[in-house]
Amino acid sequence: MGLEEEFDPTRLDLALDIANEKLYNMNQAGADVIVDVCPFCHLQLDRGQVEIKEKFGDVYNLPVLHYNQLLGMAQGMNPEELGLDGPRDKC
Repeated sequence: MGLEEEFDPTRLDLALDIANEKLYNMNQAGADVIVDVCPFCHLQLDRGQVEIKEKFGDVYNLPVLHYNQLLGMAQGMNPEELGLDGPRDKC
């Protein structure tokens, strides 16, 4: 999905369906974490998990990290410094 579909409120159901399918497949493949570089993918896969739980009842609990956050963790930064200390459902 492109940027225009992501923010088109008339296509929100489609965006959630696609995100749900992606998360389902990642979960079935045994993913422990999702790492991305795209801010819109990050939003869809992170905040999308909250909306998918509300709409479909599916729970994945897959953490979503931006590549820079993963790099910071590898360099010893703590979660607070990386913005990983807040609840996802408060986005």
